[in-house]
Amino acid sequence: MRSLAIVQKIFFILKILATVIMVLCFVGAGISLLASFSVNALSDSDIATIISSMPIYSETFENFTLAQLSGVMFIAFVLTLTEGILALFTKRFAQAELQEGTPFTDNTVSNLRILGILLIVLPFISDLVVSFIINRNGITDMDFSGGSTMLIGVVLLIASFVLQVGIETIKEAKKESDSSNK
Repeated sequence: MRSLAIVQKIFFILKILATVIMVLCFVGAGISLLASFSVNALSDSDIATIISSMPIYSETFENFTLAQLSGVMFIAFVLTLTEGILALFTKRFAQAELQEGTPFTDNTVSNLRILGILLIVLPFISDLVVSFIINRNGITDMDFSGGSTMLIGVVLLIASFVLQVGIETIKEAKKESDSSNK
């Protein structure tokens, strides 16, 4: 089946992309967390010197307090960690499909549903944490709104139900075929 081979190649590419994104996100999360804690060890003059040496950031951060800068770094940690977790589950989803050799399995449906739920729940939790940090640290001049993955999560949930119906139809047709061959 040529179509199934194409599906396998797509899932192979998805696994590679998800792995790269996952690694970059986890590294970014680690760096952001380290930066969040490191900012607290610096003085106001150290921060002013660092910010003034980077023209791209000087306008944005020139009036920020240490707590606000630490908050921004912690927000970066939360957001990159969330994306890393989503990439990890995407990688696992692709890996499971590659091992089974076909997307038409109950395991694929289950993994697709889990991924859909995570795409809805994790960004919501992440947004709550980010909102808390923004309010707690008085961060007012920055926009941390990202793309909404919730819609993608809903689409994946719907796709999982459609796939489940297709799998059940295939199983029923196979049972009917087997019983008529006897």
